[in-house]
Amino acid sequence: MARVLIIMGNPKPNSLCNSICDEYERGAKSAGHQVEVFKLNQIEPKTKAGHDETYVPAEWVKLQQDAVTNCNHIVLITPMWWGTMTAALKSYIDQVFISGVTFRYREDGGYDKLCQGKTSEVIITSDTPKWVYFTFMGAPLVKTFKMHILEFCGFKFKGATMFSPTIKSTSEKRANWLKTAFALGQKI
Repeated sequence: MARVLIIMGNPKPNSLCNSICDEYERGAKSAGHQVEVFKLNQIEPKTKAGHDETYVPAEWVKLQQDAVTNCNHIVLITPMWWGTMTAALKSYIDQVFISGVTFRYREDGGYDKLCQGKTSEVIITSDTPKWVYFTFMGAPLVKTFKMHILEFCGFKFKGATMFSPTIKSTSEKRANWLKTAFALGQKI
């Protein structure tokens, strides 16, 4: 049994990402995993100044730092807006994934990955067709999550799932995406 942390980064409560999150959670729980969900539409995660010795994180930040530290698998779910993650998810990462929690800077200028032994995956919704995003655009958001955030901290990146294009998707297509999200939760 894994301890799974799902971060839903869409600030809209009635979004496709919210439904994907719920289905992933159902799938993971049906497979016997312990699941914690944090939906960024329930808070206002505004970045506070600095991460130095004077930084005092908000209570939700401390709770999420503990959740990240104690999970075995993390799932980040976000729509792609303007080619990147939502500002809410970026703010979450800026406050929760800090030195001493997910990585640690060393005096020699290097750093230690504090999330080794943990796995991760990303789910992205987008209006851009997958083939355009991966073939012509080079998947910059996936690369950011993989190399610059998750692997930087030591998470093993299991992959990215993209549901697109969403703008003209049918209810049947969305139902299939939700089935896929459920299945992803089951196969952690």
